[in-house]
Amino acid sequence: MPTTEPFDFRWPPSAAPFLEWSERLKSEWLSTLLSDAAEQTLRRYFNYQLGRLSALDDDPECQTSSEINGLIDFLWSQFAYYLNPNIPVAIAFRDFYIERLQWRLDQVLAKVSGSILSSDLQSCLISYLGSFLEPRGDKLTYRDLFYLEGLLTELAGILDSGFSEEAVNQVLFQRNFNQLGYLFYRQQIIRNAMPADAREKFEFLASCKIRNSAVPFLQDLSCHPSWPSLFEMLDKWLAEELAIAHLTLQQPLSTTLPVATKMPLNLSVAHLACLICVFLETHLLPDEGFASIFRFVSTNFRTKRQDKISTKSLSKEFYTIDQVSAAVVRGKLLEMVEWLNRSYFPVLLAGCATSLFL
Repeated sequence: MPTTEPFDFRWPPSAAPFLEWSERLKSEWLSTLLSDAAEQTLRRYFNYQLGRLSALDDDPECQTSSEINGLIDFLWSQFAYYLNPNIPVAIAFRDFYIERLQWRLDQVLAKVSGSILSSDLQSCLISYLGSFLEPRGDKLTYRDLFYLEGLLTELAGILDSGFSEEAVNQVLFQRNFNQLGYLFYRQQIIRNAMPADAREKFEFLASCKIRNSAVPFLQDLSCHPSWPSLFEMLDKWLAEELAIAHLTLQQPLSTTLPVATKMPLNLSVAHLACLICVFLETHLLPDEGFASIFRFVSTNFRTKRQDKISTKSLSKEFYTIDQVSAAVVRGKLLEMVEWLNRSYFPVLLAGCATSLFL
């Protein structure tokens, strides 16, 4: 049975003792692997080792970070089956790993930027790949790094074939590139190809849904593991569009119906999209699919600058919410809270004012 901690994880600062220390550690790993320990025990053991090494790597006083990175790399290369890829990566190992991929990352970015790919697809890829070259506030996991490496390998492999849009889309779908910007790009391709005739539109969407179900993808891969797969998001959206198209066929709208007056909102489209996002995330709106919500809002509301809000512009703003829009919406929400406090909680407001003088 493997021990909880074979020896102290501290080491002398000089290179030779560290080499001896690391060789002892590798030897123990191999001995543990060849022991009669149960698989679950091995998983706990090797993940414990990974966690301790990551903690050492994150220590500001660590003087042998490059050597620790080598040990972590060795651990993954030999014992990946037992390791949890969702563990956060030490910052030093992240930098070490990205540096190793730098040449391929630069190569693919340059090729994408100078390619004949559509601007929307270029934007998706450049945004995702470029994010690994910038300081990040979030913690990456080992899964994130391995996904990046696999995607770069696939994209680099089709560089010599002309880097066609079809080939790139095939790679991204198979590797479950479930980024929201890419989902929007795929939706736009389908929207732009939709026939105007109601019957043809219904048949076109049904065909798209069948083709989407037939495309193979690797289920253990994901750009964002906590989100639904690209296949699921596209399939659900196509099902919604198909249901609406079918309803149109069954109950065609009369051209004599009066046009309903849209309710004006003192918001921009970007601020409205951010507010919709807040409502969805806080469950004030039912989870009935983004497409139906965007369609309802565009049909019944107008903003201070646009009498007609297209679902396309609303969807685009929804998936590209920035900090500026979020700050404006936060300010509006704070004004609402202040009004509620003044109108319905005067005692609380007076108490807060009194506390300022105590």
